Amino acid sequence: MQKDKEEINKTLLDVQMSLVSLENNLSQFNNAKDRHEALKSETNDLSVLEVKLNEQIDVVRSQKLEIVAEADKLKAKKAKFEAQWELLREKKEELQK
Repeated sequence: MQKDKEEINKTLLDVQMSLVSLENNLSQFNNAKDRHEALKSETNDLSVLEVKLNEQIDVVRSQKLEIVAEADKLKAKKAKFEAQWELLREKKEELQK
């Protein structure tokens, strides 16, 4: 009878130790799961930010193309103006002779 009690107590102690071990494993699993969810959320946030950044980059590139085209137009207008100015200057000189 005493031997049976000791066996039962030993088994009970083994079960309690296993329960503590399982609780520790469950706690570690839950912590890992929480970290995974946090990383997943951060990854989603980064993906959204990446899409927004790419959209902004596209807008800036488009604006750059518009500015370059406008600069080319202004250069052409300047050259035309300078040519007309030179003609006027030459005519003025002729008239002064």
